[in-house]
Amino acid sequence: ENNLSMDSIQTATVLGNPSNSELYVLFGKMPSKSILKAHIHPDNRITTVLSGIMYYGVGEEFDPAKMKSYPEGSIVYTPANVPHFIWAKDGETILQHTGIGPTEIDFITTDSETVQRQ
Repeated sequence: ENNLSMDSIQTATVLGNPSNSELYVLFGKMPSKSILKAHIHPDNRITTVLSGIMYYGVGEEFDPAKMKSYPEGSIVYTPANVPHFIWAKDGETILQHTGIGPTEIDFITTDSETVQRQ
């Protein structure tokens, strides 16, 4: 996940090394309408919405009906191995992810697209 770029979603490591057993901080930038499909992480995560609105849902498949909107300044806790998905429905969204590594992203989807634009 270190400096991961998936299609249109960009990430950058701000602090630590997410591959090691240490504190890390990542920034993620999602362009308008992009969807990060259902996935899990092996570690607990705290996500802070730095700008925009994050639509966040829990489950093994992307489902807009399960999503809640989190405006700038919101903080969301995701326990390890909980399937979740994120949508930048209304515009560019910048997120900060904090956790204790090692971490990775494992997609639940069986199709080849892990990120899509709507």
